Amino acid sequence: MKRFSACLVITAFTFITILINTTTTFADSIVYDNTITPTYGVVFGSGSSTELGDEITLGGTDRIITDFIFYYNTFNVGDGLTAKIRFYKNDGQLGIPNTLLYDSGSFTLPVSDGIYTLNDIFVEVPDSFTWTFSWETEPFECIGWCMITPSFVSLLTYDPPVVGFSDNYYWSLDYYTSSWIKEEGASNFGVKIMATSIPEPSTLLLLGSGLIGLAGLRKRFKT
Repeated sequence: MKRFSACLVITAFTFITILINTTTTFADSIVYDNTITPTYGVVFGSGSSTELGDEITLGGTDRIITDFIFYYNTFNVGDGLTAKIRFYKNDGQLGIPNTLLYDSGSFTLPVSDGIYTLNDIFVEVPDSFTWTFSWETEPFECIGWCMITPSFVSLLTYDPPVVGFSDNYYWSLDYYTSSWIKEEGASNFGVKIMATSIPEPSTLLLLGSGLIGLAGLRKRFKT
């Protein structure tokens, strides 16, 4: 029995070593990239609780999202801007966004024209899903050039994607009715998504550590 426990410990250590090597050897892949050819901005006010989102189809085979990168700019806004990114399954009536797959929680968006990256997400998604960007004050929305100049944040649009696919429409969550609306005739938001096929490293290490713990308990009870 002692020989069995020793073998179990060796197996567990070997398992952990393999997992560490796996997570460092296999790099994340780009499964969606629409950041090459700019078109125009889809703009909404810097505090709108309305969500705007793009329904996309990923390329490749990796489906555990690790990094989410989006392009934006701001106008006439102060410091301390906060936003949220969410992923939805399009399993609602008529294919609308419904089941929530991921919520980033509030994060501070730098006041600039730039690129923001959410790292270490590790959320599994289907081949097609909708990602959204939300803001939380008075609603305002316009597409292209606006005749008025309120404070706003703009999600920059690009087309076509060089990895993955998206039709030329986007989803908008109406501020007053809380219903999703399919907005036709717009380009797609500038986004790059990285993914992997392996689970989160900490989860894998926890599994390996559990094997070692079981071996230790078995040895303790037998002695």
